[in-house]
Amino acid sequence: MKVWPWIKSLGLLLLVCLVLNAAVHLSLLLPYIVKHVHLSSSIGQRMLITLIMKILFTTVAAVLLPALLLKFNFRRSAYGAMLIGILVFMDLPPATALSSLLLMLWFLALILWLAWCKLRDVYLYYRTK
Repeated sequence: MKVWPWIKSLGLLLLVCLVLNAAVHLSLLLPYIVKHVHLSSSIGQRMLITLIMKILFTTVAAVLLPALLLKFNFRRSAYGAMLIGILVFMDLPPATALSSLLLMLWFLALILWLAWCKLRDVYLYYRTK
């Protein structure tokens, strides 16, 4: 069993998730911290440290399910699940609604894919008979 390609894929997934997560959180909260609180104050520094910790914890939480999908060699689904995980952990109502919609569409696509595979197998079975 080759472990190195899986570790490389997981590292790339973590890096992509960290970059996307940091870009979203910093673009939403950093202008507020800089404009209203100022980075020179102790509150601004604590808010920035808290924001960085939130980004790191959200990244780890958003990659748990995609890591499992990568283990079973579902790369595209892993990246889709990563985006849904980032949206879930943003704690904004529009992002939560969008993540719910994407999750329902993802489940629908999974059900359709499984039905297609099963129907194709049944067709091939009866065709060979």
